[in-house]
Amino acid sequence: MASGGFVDLRIEHRAHADTDAGIWPSFTDIMTVIVLVFLLSLVVIMLNNVRLQEVLKSSMTAEQAAVAENLSLIQRLSVARDQLAAARSNAISLADQLETLRRHAAELARSREAALEEQARLSDLASDHAAKLAARVAELRALEAETERLNIDRARLIEQRTEQAAALDSLQTQLLLLQGGISERELQITELLSSAEISDQQIAELQERYATLDSEYQALVGLARSDVGKYVAEVHFSKLGEQYTYALQLPDEAVAQPLGRAVLETRLGALKNEHGNDLYVRIIIPDESPLSHNEAWTFTEEMLGRYDYYYQE
Repeated sequence: MASGGFVDLRIEHRAHADTDAGIWPSFTDIMTVIVLVFLLSLVVIMLNNVRLQEVLKSSMTAEQAAVAENLSLIQRLSVARDQLAAARSNAISLADQLETLRRHAAELARSREAALEEQARLSDLASDHAAKLAARVAELRALEAETERLNIDRARLIEQRTEQAAALDSLQTQLLLLQGGISERELQITELLSSAEISDQQIAELQERYATLDSEYQALVGLARSDVGKYVAEVHFSKLGEQYTYALQLPDEAVAQPLGRAVLETRLGALKNEHGNDLYVRIIIPDESPLSHNEAWTFTEEMLGRYDYYYQE
């Protein structure tokens, strides 16, 4: 056992313990120590190398993960940038669409106001047309009533004209008979005057009878207004809108000549001065004329009263 408390295991020491008591180690011991130190160092280095390799692998893995994450982040950033650009573009497009929608809304509001104004105007027009239509309906009803009354008056006038025509025929027959009697009386008077045997008393009686027959004849002629042997002036009277229309047709004219009221009366006055009691004025009113019965009757009375032969006595 050594002095330091450790057991001496060296072979040489055991073999030569008793013979060699030197203090210097042998070459083998030195090399053993060096090898042991080298092995310990190599183990330490290898352990450090393994640890460093693990650290390096971990670092490389972390670096690769960081690079991959960085690439992923870059890609995400690129995608995010693209999405942001798209979002900005969409925002600009939406802003344009919003502005367009606002303009359309304003235009629609103006169109709605214009439509409301047009609707109000059309409503007013419809009300006016309805009022006018009601007035026209009232006028038409009044015209229908007036037309019905005129038809009744026309039928009455036709009946009166028929009766007057029959009376005129009867009067003309009597007139022809009286004319025949007068002719016979005139012939008898002529024969009596030519006879020398006729007395003055008979002549006076015949003249008295002739005067009686002549007065009867004139009375019959006076009762019947006729255009026989008269100068006939046809006066056409109608109405166009609110204006009266006049026309005059004489026997030597093929159609009636339109003229004014003043010219018409001037022409009729000249014809009256020219023909006197031979002027027969015939008033013609068209069947489709819008004249009222009162207007037609008043004009007829005025014209006949001023210029017709029958109304001058």
